[in-house]
Amino acid sequence: MKRLILLLLLSSAAFAQQCDATLWDHIYHKSRLHVLKQCVTVTGTIDRACRKEKDGDWHCFLKLDPQFEWMLNDGNRNKQFGDLVIEPICVTPPTQADAIDVCKGFSQNFPDIKVGNRVEVTGDYVLDAQHGHNEIHPISKLTKE
Repeated sequence: MKRLILLLLLSSAAFAQQCDATLWDHIYHKSRLHVLKQCVTVTGTIDRACRKEKDGDWHCFLKLDPQFEWMLNDGNRNKQFGDLVIEPICVTPPTQADAIDVCKGFSQNFPDIKVGNRVEVTGDYVLDAQHGHNEIHPISKLTKE
């Protein structure tokens, strides 16, 4: 039993290392993001073109695989085309005044993702209380399948 507990603890620690907590240093007004679950990994298909936001982030739409649909709330279903929002941060230089300092000297690089790409995304699962939908934000890892 002790060995099983030790193995579970070790695997949990290894999993937790997949997420980079320092990314939170590069999010403006982070109090608007309420963490629902730390460091989750989801899969799905990019459903719509990502759009560049004034804060330097990309706003992308992920059609979740069925086993992850529980992560959607009414905001996702009604205002985000039924998709989970995923947000790579500080990808482009921000033009929004209150986001400039948090992105200064930092930029995330992500693969070029297009509509129809299957992806695996790892990051913190949050509620964006300002907009009322759930997201993976910040993203620690994004890979195309």
